[in-house]
Amino acid sequence: MLFFKIVIYFLSYLIPGLLLSWLLTSGRQKISWFNLALAYGLGSALITISLFVYLFFFQAHFQLWLGWLIVLGEILVLLFLIIRQKAGPDQVEWRLINRIRRGNNCLRNYYLSLSIGRKMIMVLLVVFSLINFWFLGSNVITRPIATFDSLATWSLKAKILFYQSEISFDPASPLYLGGGGHINYPWQIPLSQFWLQANLGTYNDVWPNLIFLGYFLALLIIVFHFLKKYSDIFLASIFSFFVFSMPLVFYHAFNAYADLPLAFYLMAALGFFGLWLEDDRRHNFYLSAIFWGLSFYIKDIALVFSFAWLLVFIWLVVRKKILLKNFIKYLLVVFITALPILIFKLIYQQSFSNVAGDWSFQPLAIYRFLEAIFVSYSWNIWWFIVLTSLAVNFRRIISSSVLQFLWLFLGLAIIGLILLFSFSPAASYALDQTALSRSLMPLTIGSVLTVGWSFGKNKQRP
Repeated sequence: MLFFKIVIYFLSYLIPGLLLSWLLTSGRQKISWFNLALAYGLGSALITISLFVYLFFFQAHFQLWLGWLIVLGEILVLLFLIIRQKAGPDQVEWRLINRIRRGNNCLRNYYLSLSIGRKMIMVLLVVFSLINFWFLGSNVITRPIATFDSLATWSLKAKILFYQSEISFDPASPLYLGGGGHINYPWQIPLSQFWLQANLGTYNDVWPNLIFLGYFLALLIIVFHFLKKYSDIFLASIFSFFVFSMPLVFYHAFNAYADLPLAFYLMAALGFFGLWLEDDRRHNFYLSAIFWGLSFYIKDIALVFSFAWLLVFIWLVVRKKILLKNFIKYLLVVFITALPILIFKLIYQQSFSNVAGDWSFQPLAIYRFLEAIFVSYSWNIWWFIVLTSLAVNFRRIISSSVLQFLWLFLGLAIIGLILLFSFSPAASYALDQTALSRSLMPLTIGSVLTVGWSFGKNKQRP
């Protein structure tokens, strides 16, 4: 019975997510692991935003049957729009067994075409990945939520909502706007946990790990997919394994923090934007904007990454690499997608700042920032690889709009984070190496896409 409830929970994300992805792409997305990864991100956002509107804007008492009525209603609306626009996948796309068999044959033929050295590397990657998955699975099913921010913020809001069944709007109440230490935090992560616990019918501190395992697997899938677009399976496997093996990323695959989901949404936004720069397909443009807008429901630090992206976008417009109307259109889609959370912050006067303190320069924070990138255990040798790839591929980077966008975004995001952690009250998190390391996760995973595309074999449009 428990297994059935967990499956139903994930289907409540995947089914609307698949329908939404088919609608946005006019049926171009095939039924594949990549499409399922996108569906998990889109579906989890759609359902949690619906719950967010239900609880905060209508200020209603939660009832499970009404929550499912909202989910089923959205599925019916999406089905109607798909049928009306004839955006569903072709009939052949439903033959999953044939697709799996063809995919297995392609992988087998590709493996046989590799040199002996590359075959050995691929075998080692598979062996190491299986070992990692064994440790990951054991942590997911046995390790309850125990870390401070999970207990004090993300999971606490879910637990309070589970037992109260409504949000308190009394400013004098300790449970005001969900309670916890940061009432201004976005709500997708707490609502994902709450929706799971509500469907289980009892609160359990272990099963929310499955949510973050889902984001971890979805992240690996989209990393591999985007890298494969401009390199090959071999290089995509190596770079994807770097993501898999990074200790902090691996740790967040079974911990209730917002940083891994944020990395997923920003990675999807970057990947689709890079594809749009390359092929000018409209659905890549809109998917990028939507995923960027959805990042605001995860964690407020998405604002820093958005400023970096905005500056690069303006630079591309000035250089006439992108039309001004596309820039305005993209901003509009991002704004509309993020509108409910922005209205929430406006109505309840919630800022994007999470700590109080002096806005003064802390030079030691810059040292801690560099230490977090190059010295601490979180990223292995990855950032040294980033610097090396920049030097090796510099001439290629300056001749490609896609690579210019990715590398400039990477550089400006680093500058933005340095400014945040050295001039704002958040400097305390840099000095004690806590939130700083976690905040680098989206940046680090975005750098994997940047480096992977820099070594890609395909000729990219200037």
